[in-house]
Amino acid sequence: MHLPLNDFLQDFPHVALASLAENDELLEYYHQTELAAKSNTVIYKRGNDFFQFLKERSENFLVFTLRDDNKKLQGVGVASYRLGHINGELTTIGYLGDLRVSMNRKLIREWRNFYGTFIKRSPEIIETNFCKYYQTALMATNVYSKSNLVDTKIPNLHYKELATYQMVNIIGKIGFSSISPNVRFATALDKNTLIEFLQADHQRKLFGHDWDTEFERRLNTWKNFKIEDYVLYFDSNHKIIAATSVWNPIASKQIIVPQIPVIYKLLEGVSKFIPGFKLKPLPKAMLPIEILYLNQISFAPQLTFNQKEIIFKNMVDLVFNRNFNMLAYCDFERENLLGNMKHLITQKNSMGFYSVHYKNEDRSLRDELFLKEEDSSPAFDMALV
Repeated sequence: MHLPLNDFLQDFPHVALASLAENDELLEYYHQTELAAKSNTVIYKRGNDFFQFLKERSENFLVFTLRDDNKKLQGVGVASYRLGHINGELTTIGYLGDLRVSMNRKLIREWRNFYGTFIKRSPEIIETNFCKYYQTALMATNVYSKSNLVDTKIPNLHYKELATYQMVNIIGKIGFSSISPNVRFATALDKNTLIEFLQADHQRKLFGHDWDTEFERRLNTWKNFKIEDYVLYFDSNHKIIAATSVWNPIASKQIIVPQIPVIYKLLEGVSKFIPGFKLKPLPKAMLPIEILYLNQISFAPQLTFNQKEIIFKNMVDLVFNRNFNMLAYCDFERENLLGNMKHLITQKNSMGFYSVHYKNEDRSLRDELFLKEEDSSPAFDMALV
């Protein structure tokens, strides 16, 4: 069955698809709800264009709005779509994020009904490209999201935690280090072999990207991103055996802290007197943090864990010389590449990576996904969350 989205929405009178013309209203609502929820911790903002960051995530997305009888905005939710690998085959993958809903019991009931039914009917909806597989990420300490989503009472909706990870912010390092000649930033001459390497790795990953199209899309869509932002590691035969990239999405996504923790200010003072102690410049309170994201790393399959650790350390040391306040890396528990790197000064947040499913009446999960112990971590870029 091919179900038009407008037909689907007929059953939910307070839910609609947002247009670009609603940009200012969406920004105002997003920022108001963010300040109300996180005034003492971290504030997320979207600059002057709510849709720009969504375009960087994927050119295919749906922004749903929830409005009361007076047409006042009471909720926002986003579903983004791209091609990705599931069990080695390309299919549509959805990412669920940017959920903000005001406290209105009547509307929340309708929103929950809409959400659960949307996941159920998504494989039939034309505008989702008949998506069956959804992913999302949630902070372990976000009680609101976990109680409303992971432990949801929405009938037939289930969040399955596929993997856990640490969102690691590297702010400094101790000790002197030499960078291997095997690691360097990419050039235009590396393009074809790099795409081939990334594609081979992501065909093995759950949710892996289609790099035949994704490579150019990122270069064309991500602001201030270029091929020289890829980091490559070569073996003795000059063959790529590991690759990652770095990007700062500050033009479309800003993260702000109301105040800098005292411990960081103390570290800044101490670092000036300890040889080999390098601390990145501290961010300014109430100004966007310069966060450089170290995106998911692709490794050649023959590498041992110790080899991966050495490669990762060299990549971090190379990138560390760039200008930023924090170097952010998504360290999955099954990889734990940062586990033995005691020379790094870090701040960590525990996160969960989930697949979202429709739960059948017999409690089985439709289109359930699995990560075997020997599998790589799922393909996921924290920079796009």
